[in-house]
Order: sequence, then C-alpha cells, then structure tokens
Amino acid sequence: MPDNDDDRTKVLGLVLLKVAGVVIGIALVVGLGTKVLVSTLGLSGDNTTTTVGSAGPIDDTPLPTTALPVPSDSPTQTPSDNPTDGSPGLPTGTPSDDLSFPSDAATSGRPTLSVSPVYAKPDERINLTGTYPNKDSIDLQVQRMEAGVWKDFPATVSVHVGTFATYVLTSRAGDNQFRVWDAQDKVGSNIVTVTID
Repeated sequence: MPDNDDDRTKVLGLVLLKVAGVVIGIALVVGLGTKVLVSTLGLSGDNTTTTVGSAGPIDDTPLPTTALPVPSDSPTQTPSDNPTDGSPGLPTGTPSDDLSFPSDAATSGRPTLSVSPVYAKPDERINLTGTYPNKDSIDLQVQRMEAGVWKDFPATVSVHVGTFATYVLTSRAGDNQFRVWDAQDKVGSNIVTVTID
C-alpha cells in the first residue's frame, strides 16, 4: 500500500475505475442477453418473427377478442350446419342431438359452448368458450363423442361468474364433436363440431 495520500487516491481511483468497468460490462451482457431472449421468444412489440426449434407446434391463432354473450331468458339463434344463405356457417348441434339433455334444456340454465376455429389443422389450438348462467367456481369436464358415446377428454374448465374459457388440441382427423359436462348437476352443453384436416 502506498504511503502518501496522493498515491492512495490514485490507487483507489484505479480500483473504482476497474469496478465501474466490470459493472458496465455485466450490464451490457445482461442487456444484450435480455434483448436476444425477448427477440427469440417473440415478446418484442415489433412484427418480426424469429423461428426457433420447439418441442411442439407453434400456434399463433389469436384468442377471441369479443366478450362472451350475456345470458338471456330466450334462446339465441346460432348458425346451423345447413344455412339458407349458402355460407358455410358454424357447425353446431342442438339439444335434440344429445338424448341426455332435459326436454326444457333451453331454459334449464345449462352451459352454452362456442368453438373457434371450426376448421383446424392437427394439433392446432381449438378455443372453447361459453357461459353457464348463475354458476361460479365449478369445474366442467370437456367431453368428445367417440363411437356414439361421450368420453372424457383430458381437459377441464372452471366457471368464473358464469363464464368459462379453455382450449384443446387434437390430431384426430375429421369431424370432432365436443361438449362440456357438469357432473354435479348431470347436465351437458350444446354440441360443437370442429373439423380437423
């Protein structure tokens, strides 16, 4: 250690300069690493896309942007499989498609299910959203029709203040019929159909 104050000040200044250099170097490495990570994960605000190998398919299908409909006392009309205007419509089922529905299903307060998209590729995200009037903090089982029997699909969804939303993935080609099932009240939703090709 130097004996006079000037030498000590110089040594202390050099030490502080080295420490500052190390801190700046670390900050640059962290900043650059963060920028690379954000860019790689696609979290930046720009529209550029970086493709990175992944363990599964990348699904960039946006979630629905409109609010769920407010439940009403009268049943709403939904697009059918055979619309009269020539448009493809949304494949949906009616309560008569499923013998487990009570005859007054439209007014019984059963879950109402919607699906998006109605045509999907294998293992593409399929959004299931819906309403369940006057229900909260209960779980519904997603089911798929298999050989004429409703089978539990490996997904459940929680109802929060009368609404629910989840998604499923399937690679089964052709028409896939889904519904949600309330095991406690023994009531199912309407049937929705997704075509996988």
